[in-house]
Amino acid sequence: VFGFRDDCSDCTCIRRSTYTSFDEMRAKKEVWITGTHHKTGSFLSADIWRDVHRLVTPPLNIYVESYHTMSDAKWRSIDSNVDVVITFHATAINKSIEKVLGRPYKFIHFVRDPLKQVVSAYIYELQRMGTAVHDNFFSVVKRHLGNETAGVLAMAEYMQDELEAMATQFELTTTDSNSINIKLEDFSTNFDAATRRMFTFLGVPVKLLDNFISVASKSDLHRKPPGWVTDSNHVTSGKFDPKLYENIILKYSRFANRIIAMRHLLGYTDSW
Repeated sequence: VFGFRDDCSDCTCIRRSTYTSFDEMRAKKEVWITGTHHKTGSFLSADIWRDVHRLVTPPLNIYVESYHTMSDAKWRSIDSNVDVVITFHATAINKSIEKVLGRPYKFIHFVRDPLKQVVSAYIYELQRMGTAVHDNFFSVVKRHLGNETAGVLAMAEYMQDELEAMATQFELTTTDSNSINIKLEDFSTNFDAATRRMFTFLGVPVKLLDNFISVASKSDLHRKPPGWVTDSNHVTSGKFDPKLYENIILKYSRFANRIIAMRHLLGYTDSW
């Protein structure tokens, strides 16, 4: 599939890059980067690394940038002992970043269906009404509280820059042998297969790979017990109807055609 390495069995870059130990990775000064453009993928990525980082001795050193894109100055400021960088706004990550970092890298880019991304952001902010936590997304929804059509259309407009950044980064990643795109939806379809692809590409030593996958599975929502309640920032309630909001965007948003085009670019080819 264009833009994805869904079958890694014949991927020479994976076989070439697997380490025998994390000491070997650290001796090479390689940094692993995961980047997203959506709260769900961002917090899922952070949760996975939080769970697995202590499987290494000493533990993997993780740097998280939650709020801003990573400028060249920010990349250069990262301490040389950082093993993993998590950026919530991935932009311009390709082979040129190696020169900026002064270190080799591997990059995992989490993409998501852009239509569902807009709707998820809208529902997430609806759920936070009445809380003390505010950001720009929250303000978009609050301005149109009581008018769901206006609210979800405003969110579609507000998120265009981030959606365009995701599409641009997707295309950069497809031509970079140090990077792969992974669909967020793959973690819902087969969580272990998605994490296996992710950790194998990064080069997690084979003797530790199954343990990494097992520990990461704590973040798989499908494995949570019935009635499980969370305060996690990447889980939205089932009391809303996402399809209703999707149809509003497709019917009324002036960005509908662009969102559809981005869906196809990113490999989401189903129709309504």
